[in-house]
Amino acid sequence: MDSRAYIDTLTSTTATDRHRLFRWLAGQGEETRLDAYRLQNDMIKQNRSAYDPALRAEFYYSMLAKALASMSWIDTAQSQRGQLSLEQSRMISETRIKRMKAKRKSKSSPKKDIIRIQFYEEITALRAAGLSWREVTAYIQDHHHQSFCHGWVRDCYLKLTAQRQGAGGVEV
Repeated sequence: MDSRAYIDTLTSTTATDRHRLFRWLAGQGEETRLDAYRLQNDMIKQNRSAYDPALRAEFYYSMLAKALASMSWIDTAQSQRGQLSLEQSRMISETRIKRMKAKRKSKSSPKKDIIRIQFYEEITALRAAGLSWREVTAYIQDHHHQSFCHGWVRDCYLKLTAQRQGAGGVEV
C-alpha cells in the first residue's frame, strides 16, 4: 500500500480536508495545539493495530489529522445542535471558551515589548539616579520621542522586574 492510500484509509479524509484541518490548527492558540498533540497520542494508542513500521511517519501524521478532525468537529457542531444532548452542548461551549481564552493569552503588548527591549536598562539607571516616574517618562519623550503614561511605565517596569527576578535574572 502506498503512503497516500494508507493516510486516506486511516484518516477517512481527503488531502484537501487534511490541508484545511492543519490550517485550522495553525490559527489556534498554544493550549489548543497542545490538546491536539495529546489527542494524537490517544489516537495512536487506540489505533495501534493499524501501525505499519514501514509507514511510521504516515501513521503519526494520520493520527494527528484524525485528532484534528475530532477537534474541529466541535467548531462545526453549532449547526448540529438539534442532534446533540444538553450535556454535549455544554461541553462544546466550555471547549470553545477555553480555546478563545488560549488565543487571547498568546498576544503580547507591543509597547511593553518596547519597554522590555529598548528602555528597561535605561529606566533602571534613571530610577537609580533618583528620577521620579514622571521624570522618567519625560526623559523618554525628550530623548527617544516615545510617549508613555508614567503610571503605565511604572506598572510595566515592576512586572518586568518581577519576571526577571522570577527567571533568576535571565532576560524574558
